[in-house]
Amino acid sequence: MKRKGLQFATILLSSMPLAAFAHTGHGESGLLAGLLHPITGLDHFLALLAIGIWAVLLKNGGRKNAALQVPVAFLLALLFGASMALWGASIPMVETGIATSVLLLGLLLVAGKSLPLLATLPITVSFALVHGFAHGTEMPLSVNIAAYLFGFLLSSAMLILCGSVFATVMLKAKQTKAVVPISGGAIALSGMMLLVV
Repeated sequence: MKRKGLQFATILLSSMPLAAFAHTGHGESGLLAGLLHPITGLDHFLALLAIGIWAVLLKNGGRKNAALQVPVAFLLALLFGASMALWGASIPMVETGIATSVLLLGLLLVAGKSLPLLATLPITVSFALVHGFAHGTEMPLSVNIAAYLFGFLLSSAMLILCGSVFATVMLKAKQTKAVVPISGGAIALSGMMLLVV
């Protein structure tokens, strides 16, 4: 089933125009720019959905608090990463780190493994730091910083919630053996494509 998931995801992604997910101009509103940034970037969009799915799978695998702890840790690290960028710090190879995080999150979903929270939270935080740093560096200069930060955190939380709802529905419908490898395969292949473009 996992191999079929990767094969289906390959076909699906090869027919999808990835340029449609590129970051676009966000206008002058800090709130609007923040809200749109995670949605209009394929890398951020997929990572946030994957975090939501992963959190629910971890909870289902016996990590009772994972459904809350993983998303909260991710959002806090997003904020810290953005703050690092605004303070003038630097993180090397940010785009490579973001693409790698998408690839690894997809592979985690394909594998369907439940890691201990002691391993899960550092992985989550490291992924979020590079995503947050990108949010900070790509903030339009003319916008209100607080509104922008609030906007991208709200949008990120909603995307994580969408991933969590999707995983919860699939668990209740007993469809995770089919759907999770397919969605994880699509995310992993997107990460590979992001690494090479």
